[in-house]
Amino acid sequence: MKRTPYSAAFLLSVVLLCLAASCASTKVTSDWKDPSYQKRPGKVLVLALVDDMTQRRLLEDELAGQLGAEGIDAVPGYIVLPGARPDREAIQAQVRAAGADALFMTRIVDRKTVQEYVPGTPYYPPTAYYDWYNYYGGLYRPYPPGHLGYAPGGPYPPSYSPGYTVENVYYIAEANLYDASTAKLIWSARTESRLRGNDEREIRSYAGQIVKSLKKQGLIG
Repeated sequence: MKRTPYSAAFLLSVVLLCLAASCASTKVTSDWKDPSYQKRPGKVLVLALVDDMTQRRLLEDELAGQLGAEGIDAVPGYIVLPGARPDREAIQAQVRAAGADALFMTRIVDRKTVQEYVPGTPYYPPTAYYDWYNYYGGLYRPYPPGHLGYAPGGPYPPSYSPGYTVENVYYIAEANLYDASTAKLIWSARTESRLRGNDEREIRSYAGQIVKSLKKQGLIG
């Protein structure tokens, strides 16, 4: 089937939308590793310093799960430290009790609101809309092979939706990894996450970027 310029543009826009949907909503803005630390942690206690216990469990479970997929024995902190704000002595005691050689801690340190411009987009009326005969008939039978169907094309030019400005909220978080034997910082990262209203998706994205940074610095993997 010969592809029209309209259908080619439509396919390109679909591909771009799919790529945009798969992009991580969290990015690592900076990370660091102590060059003198040459080991790789085997067991890590994961602790999210957030007051919302549901968010804490989701975050610690996701981080532990993704670290576990990389061969790290990771323990979600809420299992052994169920309180909202465990003190330092309790954390230290549980690190020893778990036999962990590293402690991972993360918290939100700031937030910002950014105004961003969303450009206008073209809209191609489906060919079945050009007359109601084809549209009505299309409700009861599939389009035959080679028919344009709902692909863009036909005699009419596209219409355009106007651009607009939106306010997006970004959360800035820091994550630190400490050597359990010395309590010294061995790795640190700052991240920026865009809030889109789906906590679990944001948490998966955040954990994925944390694991990627740890792998890049040679601490896991």
